[in-house]
Amino acid sequence: MPLKAEIEELFAARFPRYALSLPFWPCNEVSLRQNDQRWFRDLPLQQIEVLYLYGMGDGSAALDLSEWLQEKGDRRLVFLEPQPERIVHFLRQPFAKKVLEQEQIEIFHLPAKREKSALIQELARSYPFRGVFIAPGPGLTSSERQAFRRTKLQLMRKTALSHANYIDRLYSHIPLSNLLKNLPRMPAAFYVNHLKDAFRDIPMIICGAGPSLSDSIEALRKLENRAIIIGGGSAIAALTSQGIQPHFAVAIDPNPDEMLRLKNSFAFETPFLFSTRLYPDSFATCNGPFGYLRSGMSGIAELWFEEALKLIDPLLGASLPSESLSVTTLCVSLAHHFGCNPIMFAGLDLAYTHHRRYAEGVVASAERSDEHLQPVDRHLQKRDRSGQPIQSAVRWVMEASAISQFARRHKQMRWINCTSGGLVLPGMENGPLDPMSPIFCHEWDLRGMIHQAIRRSPMPADSGSILTEKTAELSRSLDVVLSQLAILVQNENSGKCALAEIEMKEELAYDILFFDIEKTLRKTERDLEVFWKLFQELARHCKKAFS
Repeated sequence: MPLKAEIEELFAARFPRYALSLPFWPCNEVSLRQNDQRWFRDLPLQQIEVLYLYGMGDGSAALDLSEWLQEKGDRRLVFLEPQPERIVHFLRQPFAKKVLEQEQIEIFHLPAKREKSALIQELARSYPFRGVFIAPGPGLTSSERQAFRRTKLQLMRKTALSHANYIDRLYSHIPLSNLLKNLPRMPAAFYVNHLKDAFRDIPMIICGAGPSLSDSIEALRKLENRAIIIGGGSAIAALTSQGIQPHFAVAIDPNPDEMLRLKNSFAFETPFLFSTRLYPDSFATCNGPFGYLRSGMSGIAELWFEEALKLIDPLLGASLPSESLSVTTLCVSLAHHFGCNPIMFAGLDLAYTHHRRYAEGVVASAERSDEHLQPVDRHLQKRDRSGQPIQSAVRWVMEASAISQFARRHKQMRWINCTSGGLVLPGMENGPLDPMSPIFCHEWDLRGMIHQAIRRSPMPADSGSILTEKTAELSRSLDVVLSQLAILVQNENSGKCALAEIEMKEELAYDILFFDIEKTLRKTERDLEVFWKLFQELARHCKKAFS
């Protein structure tokens, strides 16, 4: 039965990417499993902004969810259908026109392999929101459910990245405030990027804060002068609570939780490596020495200040995979930068081993009831190193993938996972952390070597005056941006507004702080007035960061 011309035209108008392929999609009848009319009752609908359904069945799921869509105009229902004949079957249904006329509903054909990855990346960028949820459509077969699980993980990983970038830009005044408060620490810091190959062929042990770290504590006690021990974030507290002083501590988290973790550590004199992104009060928890990481984590503003200081070394972590969101992956890049070999891991569970998230000594912030709705914190069922079921999360699966990819790219180094539990790190050796191993047959005065390396790596002598001058320059330019935004918000004269927008976009502060503002705030002609007001509010927050 051919499609009605009206329906075919409406579908092509709504989804023009399929206008040419629709006539060639299979028109044969499809067998559909009986839908449970209550299939959507267990979904946390009130917390969902964008609901992806893998498999659209006959499309009637859109009718089941019509009330949910009508409650809020910014909600979206997105069908991901791997079988185009099902889309054709839906278009023959009597309710197809009603569904197609709803702009809150979108339909995508999931292609295979590379094209599928590109589509998922596109969707993640289009909907980089917190309340994204992907569920199986009604009536999936068992084989389709397996494909659904693979697609769900892929979409959650891409969305987690997009969400992190989106939040960073939407609340860009927060990392800017951290940056400006941390800049005065840079002149007295040592420059970590100058330590390239400073510890060539010395073993390094990267410690995570997973529950399995306790299995490595006694071995770590015996390796003070046989391997460089490094810990980031929560691992600093986990190690020092057991009397282990790491050779380096790394902290980059911009949130207050970082200080909560660090204030329970005892790494008072440990070299403390930081990014300007770090929550500023974290420095009150230790005495340093402090080392500055040029890593690009604070975006364009940080790079602009670094350029003024003539810090142009390659960014630490630049070669890490895009899914590297953790301090541990930065430690992996540091180990490679330092020239350490072999590189080992302890306490890197990346899972809830024995239903626990952290090792002893880590005081975690209270878990929010809605925490697991964050794309990066969604729980997943995986297999541990023994093949047993274990609960992990999207962020940890991403971290495991990123570390494994980095290790495969640098096969000239030896990589050993000494964590006794948790996720598998593909392509990496597994083995215990054994102080009697030939790996640890040499001794060095490691703390003395580190002290000397730090003394050889100061920041530029005139850093303080340069940073003060550049901060004032950026602040003055932001004042001009705010004056032009005042004109645009008032919107009293179209010619004056057009000139104000042109002049604003020529300002240094616009290029540094708001280069992607139209994408971040979703500028459209339809809500231009709202856009300018939101832009003005963000710019005012940024101005407060300079005070």
